[in-house]
Amino acid sequence: MSDAPKTTPYEQAVQEQVVLRTSSQRRRRVIRRVVGFILMLMVMVGLSVHVRDQAAIRSCQQRMEFAAAEFRRLHEAARRNPLQFPLAAEDPTDTAKARELNRLREHVHYDVLYADRIASSRRVGVCCCSRPHNRLFQPAGRHVIIFDVDKRDYVVEWIDEPDFQRVAGELGLRVPTR
Repeated sequence: MSDAPKTTPYEQAVQEQVVLRTSSQRRRRVIRRVVGFILMLMVMVGLSVHVRDQAAIRSCQQRMEFAAAEFRRLHEAARRNPLQFPLAAEDPTDTAKARELNRLREHVHYDVLYADRIASSRRVGVCCCSRPHNRLFQPAGRHVIIFDVDKRDYVVEWIDEPDFQRVAGELGLRVPTR
């Protein structure tokens, strides 16, 4: 004979309910953890893409600020607007500056006729990023170097892509589509 105590149908039903409830709680806990992991992963990916976008935009802004400073320097030295682009390194031994200028040449669309429009416009587009910078949480945009005729200065502005499409004609920038 067996030493195990006999269980009644009521006790069996209670044991089955306990087993079902325990497995249901485990299932919910696993689902919560998986959903939490997926949400955390999405947040991390979103943040990393946002940081990457901001770093690319900051790098572009630095290149464009460098170009605007070069335009300013050439403008002050010659007392007229520089008509050439890409800018050439004056010192061929300055490899860092030459490398920066090469990266700039590959990155921008330059308007060779901008100096002709200075007499008829208050703000003239000199050059802009050849392609818009896409951003995850905000509209794409471009950096644009604008010659402000009143101030006689080159300024760098960030323009969202929808706005750029609207004001590009006013600035005289006609970026070729690819």
